[in-house]
Amino acid sequence: MVTVSAGNDENFCGELRNCTAIMKNQVAKFNDLRFVGRSGRGKFDSTKERVASKSCVKE
Repeated sequence: MVTVSAGNDENFCGELRNCTAIMKNQVAKFNDLRFVGRSGRGKFDSTKERVASKSCVKE
C-alpha cells in the first residue's frame, strides 16, 4: 500500500482524494488523485510531496 501526502509552507498536509494505491510490480497507480477544496490555483507556491510505503518482502 502506498500513500501520497502533499503540503506547503502554510498547510503542511493538504486534503487529498484517492491518495492510496496498491503497489504491483514496483508501480503504484493512483486512480483520480486530486486536491480537495482550495488547491491554490492562480498563485505559485512551492509544494512538498512525500510518498510513504510499507514494503512487504517475501523470502
